Amino acid sequence: MVNDGVKRAYAEKSKKIPNKTNKEYQNTQFRFRSGAALDQFTTDELAHFAAKAMIPAKLVFDTALETVALFHQHWQAESVHLPLRQSVIEAVERHRTIVPIAAPG
Repeated sequence: MVNDGVKRAYAEKSKKIPNKTNKEYQNTQFRFRSGAALDQFTTDELAHFAAKAMIPAKLVFDTALETVALFHQHWQAESVHLPLRQSVIEAVERHRTIVPIAAPG
């Protein structure tokens, strides 16, 4: 049986962990300006994030392009070695083609 001190400590710690009903979580979620459609995640969306964060758009664009290039490189080399369900692999492949900033090119 768990004593009351442990229950209280767990309850206090649980309050600090963001969850989907917690306001803190809702405020930190990654949100698209134009909605949740991945096919609309373009450089315009990145420019919006940069402006909102008050950082240079070029920094955001360069970082996004580098991240996408590295993802493609590592996904190509490692995806066959990862313990992923076929449905997950198919979802990643589908997203690679519909997310404008991630489309191979």
